[in-house]
Amino acid sequence: MKTRPVRKYAQPKYPTRLEIAARPALLHRHQPPASYRSRQFALLTLTLCLVTSCLADQDQTRPGKIRLVTREVSLGKVPLMAEWTKVVASADNRHAAYPVMRAGKWTVALDGVEGTNFSQVVGLRFSPDGKRLAYGARRGSKWFAVVDGMEGPEFDDLGTGDALFSPDSRRVACTVKRGLKWLVMVNGKWGPEFDGIMTGTPIFSPDGQRMAYAAVRADKWVLVVDGKEGPECDTIGVGSPVFSPNSERVAYAAKRAGRWLVVVDGKEESGFEEIGDDSLRFSPDSQRFAYVASRAGKSLVVVDGKEGPAFEALRKATLVFSPNSHRLAYVADRAAQPRVVVDGQEGPPFDGIGCPLFSPDSERVAYDVRHGAKWSVRVDGVEEPSFETLGQDSLVFSPNSRRVAYAARRGGEWMVVVDAKTGPKFDMIGRGACCFSADSRRVAYVAWRGGKWRVVVEGTESKEYPEQPVRLVFDGPSLRHRATIT
Repeated sequence: MKTRPVRKYAQPKYPTRLEIAARPALLHRHQPPASYRSRQFALLTLTLCLVTSCLADQDQTRPGKIRLVTREVSLGKVPLMAEWTKVVASADNRHAAYPVMRAGKWTVALDGVEGTNFSQVVGLRFSPDGKRLAYGARRGSKWFAVVDGMEGPEFDDLGTGDALFSPDSRRVACTVKRGLKWLVMVNGKWGPEFDGIMTGTPIFSPDGQRMAYAAVRADKWVLVVDGKEGPECDTIGVGSPVFSPNSERVAYAAKRAGRWLVVVDGKEESGFEEIGDDSLRFSPDSQRFAYVASRAGKSLVVVDGKEGPAFEALRKATLVFSPNSHRLAYVADRAAQPRVVVDGQEGPPFDGIGCPLFSPDSERVAYDVRHGAKWSVRVDGVEEPSFETLGQDSLVFSPNSRRVAYAARRGGEWMVVVDAKTGPKFDMIGRGACCFSADSRRVAYVAWRGGKWRVVVEGTESKEYPEQPVRLVFDGPSLRHRATIT
């Protein structure tokens, strides 16, 4: 298991939301020329009037078709001197912020209103509820955190300036340097000094009431939970610590005397040669715990303290509990061929395989598989039609667990497949594209054709946008997303 390097900042973690943040890796954002007028950053609400609520909005000549009504709410014009790559939006898409340079100084604009000038601003971050904004700022040689427009105490360094909001949005943590020492500051109050704070920490518990981080002092590492230091160890593993969903339990991987071990609720489990990076998992009900470990050159999954079968290799990122916490799935290699293991039972081998996905009711399992050069989706042991490739992170079950959707490419053209039926063809489908409505009746996604983006709902296309709409979120009969217009 690798040791995560010491960093000087905190990386935020957000609670799960019903949203798709599609960001394609193949397209690049171009900076506008100087003659280009300022753009307008807008919240677009695509009001989807369902047949069950308003028959007048159904196209009577095209049964099953819907009409999209678009309303644009401006979040302010983005000036030419704004740093486009650092534009951030709140989770509810109602607020936007970005750095702007004015006369050699930097300021932050929130919904188009600019604030105080600084030498540098970094790490803009909205709180989960979208009501608060935090970022790091430098004036001269001193750094400080700015939260809700108020400057905090000065420090010698603030790393990248990233602030971590608690899930309830009430607390803000950041890692700061004072003199030669590093410490964690929460709501303006700082903790004990260390030689370094591990990257990816601190983290808040899901309820926002607890906090943990890994720190080093005199070459010895400790885990600090709720302000209390744990026993010393030689190092702490990547992906540690983790809180249980109910916030009552905490676990981490540590190395001591040349052996890796996992500590759960303060109790050490048996040692291994390695513990898989980022493999620690609590079940959704917080009662079960699993991780990937290695011994004698073989990999295995440990569930509730019991070791599973050994394999040549395990894809640690694929380890997943079902929503009801009763089932467990992962991808393992035997004879150089991957297969999915569900509830301890090995599935058939394939040339390639994706991460298993449980349905919301925990009864169904789906994943991508490859035969030679062709990919298909396997649902409940049955393979759907094959394609040249499948969209990354696009596979999704509907909320009622009865439907499946994903993006796929055939003949060089992309489409969304819903219930094994292909939709209209496009030049590209946005990554992580498919989003079901809460009643499971509608599917929305983002698509690219002819140099323009659009949102597609049940085959009906919205207006075109120069840049990709992001964060598709169904909210009752409405579908919200954020976009840029000229």
